[in-house]
Amino acid sequence: MTRKLRDRAARHQRFQAPSLDVLLLRNDFERLFRGLKEDKERIDTALRRIMRLLRVILQMNNVDVDAVITPRQPLKKLYRTNTNIKLESGSLE
Repeated sequence: MTRKLRDRAARHQRFQAPSLDVLLLRNDFERLFRGLKEDKERIDTALRRIMRLLRVILQMNNVDVDAVITPRQPLKKLYRTNTNIKLESGSLE
């Protein structure tokens, strides 16, 4: 193998290594975020069960459930509502 070919092969190997590292990092991030999504779903399920239990307890004690427990809003909707309030008040202009 000539020196020129060896240099070309060495350069090629140097440029291939980072792309492999990027792929490995991307796979790690995908696994991480998949795990976070599963955790969020488990937490949401647990919170719904707790809310149902609280509703039953409050109803047994003759408390107006709707006055105590407000319906859950999705986070995106809540954020949009807060943004609209700021825009209407003129604080973001």
